[in-house]
Amino acid sequence: MELFSPQPWLRKQRTGDIKYIIIHSTRGPTTNELQYRATINWFSNPTNKSGRAPFYWGSSADYVVGHTGLVAKANVNLRTSRANWSAGWGGEISAYPADRYGISIELAQATVNTPFTARQMAALIDLCRKLGVQFTIPPRRIRTLTQNEPTIPRGYVGHEDTANGKKTGKTDPGPRFPWDWFIEEVASTGTTPPDSSHLESHLTLESRLATLEQQMAEIHAVLHGYVVDLL
Repeated sequence: MELFSPQPWLRKQRTGDIKYIIIHSTRGPTTNELQYRATINWFSNPTNKSGRAPFYWGSSADYVVGHTGLVAKANVNLRTSRANWSAGWGGEISAYPADRYGISIELAQATVNTPFTARQMAALIDLCRKLGVQFTIPPRRIRTLTQNEPTIPRGYVGHEDTANGKKTGKTDPGPRFPWDWFIEEVASTGTTPPDSSHLESHLTLESRLATLEQQMAEIHAVLHGYVVDLL
């Protein structure tokens, strides 16, 4: 596993126990092949800075998983250090920033419609199994993190499903992420990543279903007199 050194203002002291893992997508201004390296470089870049001294902040995460299955980790102790700004406050009613109790994982993805790869998902599942054991995170999806619950839930949540994500219009990890299958695989008692051929079959089927849904929507639009680009 590769280590990267985030700028000091991209980390904060963790003041709560780790309860959940937040799944993100990178979607930076580059190709899918370059997302992994570009994200690591950005997290280590001194220009990744907003705010005013001494209260600087910038985009950050704890892990980055590339499309080829490479994994990079912030060179910090996750029990005592958290990302300063991967998923923050959710508005006036939020009681805590999502980062306070979370571990953030960025998945390299160029656009919302770019499919995740089999090797990438295998690496993510392997990582989440290990983190789940280390921090007692159960294999369950948190469909909504309101950030004002009386009891902080444990599990896995998409950035788009946090109060912060809803407030800021986030769409990651998005419709390409196979949540039900992912949770099932993380819950597996296996100690090695899933077989790539099985992953490829699942992701190919998911991609075909998404294409079919789009085609049906276009046909529906044509039948009802709307003009669409079918090319």
